Amino acid sequence: MSFKVLTLDELHELGLAHLRGRIPGASIAKGDDYWLRTRAVAAVAYVIQQQNLDAVRNILPSTADPSFLPEHARVRLGDANATLPAAKARGKVQVRGASAAVSIIAGTKLTHANGRKYSVSVGGLTYAHSFTTKSVAVGSTLDRLILDADATGMSTDRLISVGADAVVRAIRDILPEVGTPYAVDFYLGLISMPAAGDTVDGVIGTVLAVEADEAGAEGNLLPGDTLTFDSPPGDVTAATTVLEMTGGGDVETTEETRRRILAFMQERPGSGNRADYREWVRETTNVRVEDACVYVGYRGIGTIDVVPIGVSGARQTGTVTNGLIEAYLATVTSELDDFRVRQLLDGSTADVTMELSTSSEFVADWLSVYNLTVDTGSTTTVVHVTSTPIGVIALGDRILVYVANGVRPGLYQRVVSGLTASTITVSEPLPAAPTSGAKVDPGGPNTQTVIDAIYAFFDGLGPGDPSSARRFPEGASAWEWVLRPESISHAVLALDGIDGCKVTAPAAAVTPAQFARVRPGVVRVTFGADSQPSIHV
Repeated sequence: MSFKVLTLDELHELGLAHLRGRIPGASIAKGDDYWLRTRAVAAVAYVIQQQNLDAVRNILPSTADPSFLPEHARVRLGDANATLPAAKARGKVQVRGASAAVSIIAGTKLTHANGRKYSVSVGGLTYAHSFTTKSVAVGSTLDRLILDADATGMSTDRLISVGADAVVRAIRDILPEVGTPYAVDFYLGLISMPAAGDTVDGVIGTVLAVEADEAGAEGNLLPGDTLTFDSPPGDVTAATTVLEMTGGGDVETTEETRRRILAFMQERPGSGNRADYREWVRETTNVRVEDACVYVGYRGIGTIDVVPIGVSGARQTGTVTNGLIEAYLATVTSELDDFRVRQLLDGSTADVTMELSTSSEFVADWLSVYNLTVDTGSTTTVVHVTSTPIGVIALGDRILVYVANGVRPGLYQRVVSGLTASTITVSEPLPAAPTSGAKVDPGGPNTQTVIDAIYAFFDGLGPGDPSSARRFPEGASAWEWVLRPESISHAVLALDGIDGCKVTAPAAAVTPAQFARVRPGVVRVTFGADSQPSIHV
């Protein structure tokens, strides 16, 4: 039976009732001696009751206080994994140079625009490819280049240029692994679809392993970001392109520890089962990932495929982090297990369009019926629009602009700091110039919370579940992989000030391919007719 909690007054009355039965003539009026004595006893009983409640609350890890939770973790997960430590971000950068054989030693420093420091962890040399010029064949994609002949003379972590625009990309993999190779995969996809016959040439440069100087999730960077050499070696270009920089994480929080304990109790790891693999990935030394999805039997009996899921904002772990995980798994798994660590893939994109109905505290700054559109010539600080916004937008108003290119493509809210004719100046630079034709929509005092909720929802999606093997944990319990319009709506409706949310895109559920997750495409947020803008005076 449950433990019934009595208030101080209820305990006092219980004591007085007992006293009446024992001493019928006793005076128990408020302030009398018997009343005061009984009140004191009730107070002691109340304190003891609270101590019992505290003990009951801390019996289970699901309700245990932060001071008790580490003991639950030590008992179930062991001392070493009771609380996972912070870890440094590790990855690779693409380096360009004017001449080959320039040495870049380990320890060479690089700096991000935010001031965070990184170091080359393994030195290397710039290379010039020796292969003869090749051509693109039919069937190539943004991420995979099919060659007209074969990939003879090419190697991983070398640079090539593609097409008339000479877009430079680093080779991540050469396919197939057995037989004559004829295709190459990139760390970063091409900007435009390669055409059959496009030229493929070698480029002087290299790919270097780099790690953050300090541990923490802030060290993680998105592919395409920039790190700059403090002192460029030789004729190497100072700016480098980040190919991957993941695996960094802060010290595990109390709630993260609680979730690991509960996962252990719900399906106990043992004998190399799927729960073992999930926990082994999370406890890998020098790596911080939030979780792992395990596919048992995907490649046949005795095979185990795992997809690590990094911390928020850096879900894809990359080749360096995956290599550390794979090396650790080799030390703890059975020699009979045929395991493989797979990359969390970026699957198809889903455009999101929603119309909000809001409360009086959550209104647009200006009317959305004018349908302003980005015009040519826009920059990161100046947005040219196709129609005159004067009288529609005022200084201090907020606008929503979608940026398709750059390190962080997405929807951004900015404050209008300048306004002339069809030109809007924004107070904070955008990550890249907005694309011509993109819509410019009204912002508002709380619109940023909606934008954050949309991207947080996508950030919580996991990899697809192939029909040939069941993923663990399943989407119903963790890392749902199917994108449903109603799920986006629910995420936004949970915010204060949102009375209604009509999602018109996507129109139906979106299911990703195996090991891939759905990514946000063009995101557009508009306000309904019942959400009136603030009045410009």
